[in-house]
Amino acid sequence: MKGNTGQLLQTSHLQDMEGLQWASRIASIVAIAIGAMVIVGWMFDIGLLKSVLPGLVTMKANTAFGFIFGGCCLWLWHREGESASSHRAALACATIVLLIGLLTLIQYSFDIDLGIDQLVFQESVDAVATAAPAWHRIVRLIFCCWGLR
Repeated sequence: MKGNTGQLLQTSHLQDMEGLQWASRIASIVAIAIGAMVIVGWMFDIGLLKSVLPGLVTMKANTAFGFIFGGCCLWLWHREGESASSHRAALACATIVLLIGLLTLIQYSFDIDLGIDQLVFQESVDAVATAAPAWHRIVRLIFCCWGLR
């Protein structure tokens, strides 16, 4: 009977791990989709797509790219055992996310403008503030942690 209990616990643990891996894959797809949606919003100047949810401030393009690269990193991490190229691509994505997070944290922490927010898409001069600095710091810290994985 004791052997059956151990086997049941092992089976339960494997099911839990599979469930977490599935959730992680879904999270990577959601992150990529949100980032891509925001980039499309910036490309075609569609305000609804830039803000993720109606009524919220717009997401900066560098944040959207962070979502895309972070999601790709997470997706590739699940394939890491398959090939060395998956591992290198995941590492490259993580490095990009880390750089986006660190550079933007430096901008807000030292009140300097490195031009990160306007690097790819220029915001119109009459645009409403696009993000509260406190929220930006939290997202950048998350990006830094995501990049360090």
